[in-house]
Amino acid sequence: MDQGLATALTFLSYTCIILFTVLAVFIIILLKDVTDLVKSYTKLSETVQKEIEPTLEEIKKALESVNGLASGVDKQITAVKNSFSSAYNVAYNAASKVRGAIVAVFGGIFKGIKYILK
Repeated sequence: MDQGLATALTFLSYTCIILFTVLAVFIIILLKDVTDLVKSYTKLSETVQKEIEPTLEEIKKALESVNGLASGVDKQITAVKNSFSSAYNVAYNAASKVRGAIVAVFGGIFKGIKYILK
């Protein structure tokens, strides 16, 4: 029984050594991959830091351009609106005066006819 126990313990020891060796190899490979990943992320963050400022400047210029364009269009729309308002007022005043003149003319004609018929 002691011989069987010794053999089992020896087998268990060798198995543990092999498993710990395999585990150590996998941990070393994992650490290497994690190191490569960290280096890659570092390089990516450096690239983003270098490229973000010029990109933001371009976006700022584009937004200023769009803002200027929108401001110009707004001014033009206001000018057209004012022009239509002025034209409407002129047309309304002219129509009111023409209406007044027509009413006066027809009123005069009817009074003249009434005067003649009396």
